[in-house]
Amino acid sequence: MARPTRSTLFEIGAAILLFTVVSVATLYQQKITLIRYWDSDEYYWMTYNMATRQPIRASAPWVYRIGVPWVASLPFRYLLTRGYPYWTIKYPYYIMNVSAALATTLLLIVWLRRFVDSVVIRLLVVLMFLVEWHGPVRFVYFYPVYVDPVFIVFLLGGLMLIEHSRGHSPGRVSPLLAVVCALGTLCRESMIVVALAFIVAHNPFSAPTRTAWRRDLVAAAAPLVASLLAIVFAHAIVTPKAPYSATAEALRVSTEKPLFTWALAWFLTFGPGVAAVIAYDGRAALQFLRQRPYLAFYLIACGLLGFAGGTDTERVLFWALPVVYVLAARAVERDWPVLKSGPLPIVLLAAQMISARVLWPIPDVLTSPMAFGDVTRLGPRVYSALNRVVVIDDYYWNLWSYFGSRRWHALLLAYDVAFAIAIVVWMRWRATGSIRSACPDR
Repeated sequence: MARPTRSTLFEIGAAILLFTVVSVATLYQQKITLIRYWDSDEYYWMTYNMATRQPIRASAPWVYRIGVPWVASLPFRYLLTRGYPYWTIKYPYYIMNVSAALATTLLLIVWLRRFVDSVVIRLLVVLMFLVEWHGPVRFVYFYPVYVDPVFIVFLLGGLMLIEHSRGHSPGRVSPLLAVVCALGTLCRESMIVVALAFIVAHNPFSAPTRTAWRRDLVAAAAPLVASLLAIVFAHAIVTPKAPYSATAEALRVSTEKPLFTWALAWFLTFGPGVAAVIAYDGRAALQFLRQRPYLAFYLIACGLLGFAGGTDTERVLFWALPVVYVLAARAVERDWPVLKSGPLPIVLLAAQMISARVLWPIPDVLTSPMAFGDVTRLGPRVYSALNRVVVIDDYYWNLWSYFGSRRWHALLLAYDVAFAIAIVVWMRWRATGSIRSACPDR
């Protein structure tokens, strides 16, 4: 095995340093912590049941996500036997989720090295991942008892294995990917999309002979079978509090969720700057996805899950980060001559910082802000409107496209679309000006 180069060690060290700085800054910035709210209360009872060796009972679908609660139950059992209160459950989750966020950071560096040559751009994209307020690095200090950070590690690891197997027989990585898919499915059942993406990457029906077709079919289907077995196992050992139908729930959410809020969620998840940079040369992005149909399938699957798979649309869409960040990084690298000078990079940086809430913590979910109509003076009224759209220090529910005010969300979507279009026009104008400067009329 080749020794890592000095450049590789520098890049890994820089990523760890950025992770540490963002984590420490968030630890001091984020003062609000929810321990037993919403799905975290279900994970609490699962962890408590496991720690006290009682039947595992919670509401579905959370009760089927047994992997992370089981690991957390091991140190939690120690805390309970020594009389520590329920809120100490956050410490095992902190350790797991912060460790998972660091692992994702390092995996993301390796993943980007496959597609992007520039070290600076790779580190810039990693920093974008680190500072997202709903990402695993920052959100854990607001909401520690959840399973997404560990789940994202398995998602990214699975996609890396699929990419590694391209051009080879699926049997090259199938056994290891089956293990990754099984463990990831025990964290969240949505891990099955990686197993399906593996089948898309290695279409067994395209094998030249019947023997090869059968061999490739078994290898390509193994991760999917592993995921299904993990789902069966989880359903067999837990007891949901009430009957649950994933199909009925998906139909309910999709009928209650306006389509424009789903479109807004993409901007809230990754920022308007990312959307604009990718859209500037959309043909190149589509060509890249045609070359790797498994990534196109994975991106579409994340989009569908984001629409019908839950109310926290942004947390689900964030699972598409391996594809979106690669498309953004390749776009920046390809169009760097257009992006590198003038006020354009400053505008993009400011837009991404505001979208990621770099300057502000997540506001208190329990506050009751004043109605907009009750604000009479012009200055406070302008700030109140800005606060509702950008969510500076209040209006927690406006952070999520599914919740909050539909009126203010429609206004925010209009701004995001207009901003992205303006950036695309600006980039094309700069590109045209560069061509004219390079080829003056004679």
